[in-house]
Amino acid sequence: MKRKGLVLIIVLILCLVVAGCSQGTPSNQPSQPTQEQEKEQEKEAIKFPTQAVTIVVGATPGGGFDLQARMFANFWSKYLDPKYAFAVSNVDGGGGIVAANQVWVAKPDGHTIKQIKAGPYLQEQLLNPDVVRYDMLKWKYIGQYTVDNNALIARKKVAENIKSWGDFTSYADPLTFSAAGVGSQSHNKALAVAIAADLKMRFIQYPGNPEMFAGMMRAEGDFTVYSIASSKDLDPEEFTILCVLTDERSKILPDVPSALEFGMPKAMLDGVVNNPAFTTPRAYAVPPDTPDEVVQLLIDSFMAVCADPEFQQQMEDAGVELVVMDGHAFTEKVKQMKPILEAFVPLLEEQKK
Repeated sequence: MKRKGLVLIIVLILCLVVAGCSQGTPSNQPSQPTQEQEKEQEKEAIKFPTQAVTIVVGATPGGGFDLQARMFANFWSKYLDPKYAFAVSNVDGGGGIVAANQVWVAKPDGHTIKQIKAGPYLQEQLLNPDVVRYDMLKWKYIGQYTVDNNALIARKKVAENIKSWGDFTSYADPLTFSAAGVGSQSHNKALAVAIAADLKMRFIQYPGNPEMFAGMMRAEGDFTVYSIASSKDLDPEEFTILCVLTDERSKILPDVPSALEFGMPKAMLDGVVNNPAFTTPRAYAVPPDTPDEVVQLLIDSFMAVCADPEFQQQMEDAGVELVVMDGHAFTEKVKQMKPILEAFVPLLEEQKK
C-alpha cells in the first residue's frame, strides 16, 4: 500500500510540473507577427519615405497624363505613408523625353517617380540615342496602370460610304491618312495598321493633333488613328469613329463596334495590337539605382491604389480603362517590346526621306 501511495504521489507531482510548463510556454515564446505587422516592420527598417514624393509628368498641366498623375497623387500616400504627400511636377518638352532624362539622373531614393509612355520612349531611345540619356531596360518599374487603345477615325463625309472593314480597305488605293508628324503616335499607329493589313497609305503630316484635325476638316486627309480616350471628345458633326481597334467594345465608347464586329480578321488585329508602336502602355518608374526594398514598397502601394474602388471609379469617370501590371511583370514586357520596335524603326527612317 505504501508503495502504491508513493507511486501515486510521484504521478501527481509530474502532472503538476507538466501543467506548469505548458502554462508558462506562451509567455516565454513571442507570438508570430501577422503579414501586416511584418510589412509595417519592413517599412520602419527601410525608413521610406522620409519626405514628399514627386511624380514627374512630361506634359503641361491639364492634359490627360497630368490629370491621371494627380489622381494617383491623391491616393498614393494613403497606401505608402500618410505623413508624406505626393506632388506632381510638370516638365514639358520632347514628348516627355526632357522629363525622362531629368528623372534618370535624379537621386535614386524613391522620392522622384517618372510617368512613362513605354512605346514612344523606347522608340525615341532607338531613333535618337544622342538625345536620350535613359535606357528603357534599366528603369526600375513600379507598374503599368493602363494601355492606350485606339480607334479608326474617318471624316464624316467619307464615313457615309464605309460600313465594314472591306469598305474601308477598298475606299481608295492608297488610303489617305493624316498624322501629327513622322514618328508621332498618330503616324506610328496608322503605320502599324498598314503593315498588319498590308495596306498602301499616303500620309499628310501636320505639326500637331489640332492642325491634323483641322486639315481633315478641310478634306485634306480621310482617316487617322487616335486614342480611344481622346476620340470620345471629337466633334460628331465632323468625324465618325468607324471602330475601336480592339477585339471587344470599349467601356469608353460602348456604341462603337469592335474591330472584329467591323469585320477586321482576328489575325490581322493581333498583328496590329501586338506592335508596341501601336499601343501605349502607361506606367511608373524610378531611376535604376533605387534600392530594391524601396521599389517593392512603391510596387505594393501602387497595386493597392489600383485596387481602391474610389480610385477605380475616378479613373473610369476620366475615360481611363485600368490595365494593371506590377513592376516585375512590366519589366519583362519592356524586354519583349524592344526587338519588335527595333524592326519597326527602319520603316520610320524610310518615312522621313
